[in-house]
Amino acid sequence: MLSQGHASIPGKRRKRHAFTLGTTLHLRKGGVWVCAWCVWLSLTIPTAVAQSPNSESDANAEGVDGNAEGVNESPAELQAQPEPSQMDAEQVQEAAAPLESAVPLTPATSTQDDARWRKRYAHARTLLVDERFEEASAEFDALAVKAPSEEDQRLAAELAAIAKESSKREEPDEQPRLRTSDELGILYTTGVFYGLGTGAFVALQLKPQSFGAALLPFALIVPATVGAIALADAYRPLLHGVPHAIAAGMYLGFGESLWIVGYQRARANLRPNRNRWHAERVSTALWIGATTGGLVGGFI
Repeated sequence: MLSQGHASIPGKRRKRHAFTLGTTLHLRKGGVWVCAWCVWLSLTIPTAVAQSPNSESDANAEGVDGNAEGVNESPAELQAQPEPSQMDAEQVQEAAAPLESAVPLTPATSTQDDARWRKRYAHARTLLVDERFEEASAEFDALAVKAPSEEDQRLAAELAAIAKESSKREEPDEQPRLRTSDELGILYTTGVFYGLGTGAFVALQLKPQSFGAALLPFALIVPATVGAIALADAYRPLLHGVPHAIAAGMYLGFGESLWIVGYQRARANLRPNRNRWHAERVSTALWIGATTGGLVGGFI
């Protein structure tokens, strides 16, 4: 039929008819493909929708099984498992520990610590200069522990040792130092000499008529002098240096008296109208000089 139609149709009309026929055939083929694609979609979409609820139900079933297993666990196992909050806190602390140790001090922090240390060091040095040795030693000990460098630590330790040594030196003695046995022996010897001189002074002043009367002042005054020294030391022990001072004062006073007596005799020889001192006056001058020297030495 097509061949007959082509033969009966003249030139231009034949071409139009061929074009229209080709287009119709192409459209029919495209319609067939569209229909096939629609059929495929209609079969695929219901299958996917049917499978999605099943997957959700499987997941829910697995969750239920897991919960059931958790419920079936023993209390000991549940107690052994750490709580989430506790476990998180421990993990945070373990993770932060190396970070804290690894983080160095910032320059601002180290500068502030150094300035604070220098200020305390100046205060401790002021205490040392003011002779407040105990406070200074405690402050330097604390500074040595927190010193920013080895040199500063060594300096603080040395100053602490100096403060401690000075504190020991400044500690007052619980009891004053007393005289030694040597000092007391020197004073006893000087007392014997003083007793003999006093006895001579008394004998010259009294002018006894017999030998026994002349010995009596010596026999009484010498033991009295030594006994007075012993009683004074027993009542209140003499301090260190006091016996030496008393003995030295007696000898110096006696020497000054001898110089005065010699000076008086020299002037008397130069001037014939002047008389020399008699024995009574000479003994008086010597006794007064020795007694005055001993008293001054003991009080001073």
